[in-house]
Amino acid sequence: MLLDFFCSFVLTRVVLQEFFEDKFICYTLDLLAEQEQKLLISLYTRLSKLNHIGWLYML
Repeated sequence: MLLDFFCSFVLTRVVLQEFFEDKFICYTLDLLAEQEQKLLISLYTRLSKLNHIGWLYML
């Protein structure tokens, strides 16, 4: 599962990239170590409920 792949790493920065209204929107999030997994799960859940395309990847 994609979420398990991301959560298996110690992330220091995540980029949220969305395709919305014919534009790419990028968000860079600097994460605190103790909040990383919870925030990533929250973002992944949010993306899965949206009607447009979105994904996460690591820098």
